[in-house]
Amino acid sequence: MKKLLFATCFILAFASCKKEKHGPPPDNPYGLPNATTEGKNIFACRVNGQNWISETGIYNMGGGHPVDTVWASGKVAGQSYYERFVVRVDGNAIEGNTYTVAPNSSAKIFFQGNRDCTCPNGGCSVATIYATSGQITVTKINSQSEIISGKFECKIPVPLCDTLLVTNGRFDISY
Repeated sequence: MKKLLFATCFILAFASCKKEKHGPPPDNPYGLPNATTEGKNIFACRVNGQNWISETGIYNMGGGHPVDTVWASGKVAGQSYYERFVVRVDGNAIEGNTYTVAPNSSAKIFFQGNRDCTCPNGGCSVATIYATSGQITVTKINSQSEIISGKFECKIPVPLCDTLLVTNGRFDISY
């Protein structure tokens, strides 16, 4: 009887020790999607301390690797506004390299929007405003699997507005 009781307790003890499957721990304390390199269709960043996460879907997120260029974009839209970020390295984009964003450089980040001070008094449909500083790190280029991934950060001065401080940017696009 003692052996049966011991065996039952032993089985119950190990049965309750099942490992729960969770995703990897977050790579940031802010709740952004993790920076991955698997083509998970992620485009997200923090803008002035707030999470900015692109909507999913073919019309909201995109990217590609035409010849030696890498580009990725993400968009959010509401009933009365539109916002889009585009990250791009023109020419000689190489996996593992970090590129400096500056006027007239091959690395560009720009913001498009029609909200608040980007289009005061409804004066434009969508304004395009380029970052004046920042960096883009290309973490993956796989032309066979059609995946591009990377990280980015920048400052985008918006006339009549505060500067957009973009931090913790990440993209992982299957194109």
